[in-house]
Amino acid sequence: MAVYSPLNKSVDLQQYQSIVELIRERNSNLLTCMDLGVDIENSALLNWLSSAQPSQSVPDFIDKQYPKLIESYFLKLRNACFTYCLKKTNDFEKSEDISQDAILQLLKARQPIKDARLWLRQVSCNILAKQYKHNQDHKKMLQTLEYEVRIISELLAGNDIDLSSQIFQKVENTLYESSEYRELIEIQKYPTLTQYAHAKGISYDKARQFSKEIKKNFKAKCLKYYGWEDSPEILSFNQLKSIQRYLNQLIKCPQLDKKPSIRKNSSLMKQSDIRQTLVGFDQIDDWGIHIIGSNKYRIHIFCNPGKIEPLCVSVIITIKENNRIVTESCKVNRLAAILTIPPNVTIPKNKGKSALTFEQIKTILSE
Repeated sequence: MAVYSPLNKSVDLQQYQSIVELIRERNSNLLTCMDLGVDIENSALLNWLSSAQPSQSVPDFIDKQYPKLIESYFLKLRNACFTYCLKKTNDFEKSEDISQDAILQLLKARQPIKDARLWLRQVSCNILAKQYKHNQDHKKMLQTLEYEVRIISELLAGNDIDLSSQIFQKVENTLYESSEYRELIEIQKYPTLTQYAHAKGISYDKARQFSKEIKKNFKAKCLKYYGWEDSPEILSFNQLKSIQRYLNQLIKCPQLDKKPSIRKNSSLMKQSDIRQTLVGFDQIDDWGIHIIGSNKYRIHIFCNPGKIEPLCVSVIITIKENNRIVTESCKVNRLAAILTIPPNVTIPKNKGKSALTFEQIKTILSE
């Protein structure tokens, strides 16, 4: 087994296992309460492919790179907090202060944290709420923030959605007036699904499936309303199913000759161009989605064939009202690239740097 990069460098199985094991050991020693998932591991592997010297051993490489990997990881977390706060307050300085405070709370936390990004978002929201608590001019902002913390926590907890519970009693008008809310409240007027099915003259199985779909749709509606942009959770039940079918059809495209493979959908591209772009895709190992406009999305699909370099393709689609998909573009992404800063863009020298060094992170964690 070997993993390849666009630079034609590779990491064999022994190196791969050694890098992963050393990173996990370092993470467990440094961050006892935080699960970093595979973020640091993936960054280490990419750095090995792009920067490791031929004669350099894996332990030496990790010794040198690990502090930089941790600093980069926490910088990304800090930037995510900053972006969220800036959208809420439109206050640059306040957003910087809150994001820094949230990172410090994360580092000092002693309870287990599985998802650092979600945890930071909730903490940032709480900090904002406290700052606006005694400011009458921002009373509405405070109420909105406090409610957002509660409803997002409820939606992501995996619990059954009960619109009669207190958390949903003050749902915003936009959500209250939505078809998703009305359909879900109609179902929950009945004490049981059996009674609902009987009243509607449908089978229990059909009622249960309909309830599942409506709850998924209401959850997606709420998350999009509160600004979520990068998760399949923002898709309605039918949108998600439609995209899953679309992706299954998409990877069959290179194996077909003349027959169109994107059945029930349409494309602004030639089928031959899509087939050429997807050469090497015999399966989808992972995919992600980002909303870029009204019913327009960018989907990243990944394939790791094993014997050749991993493949990544970005597809821009539009989802029509009937959940049919229009393919607007399909292009190959390199796994490593250089982004040139435009000449008319200036990055202040005191911005964009890690707020905390590796040594500072270690100090805070040891307190």
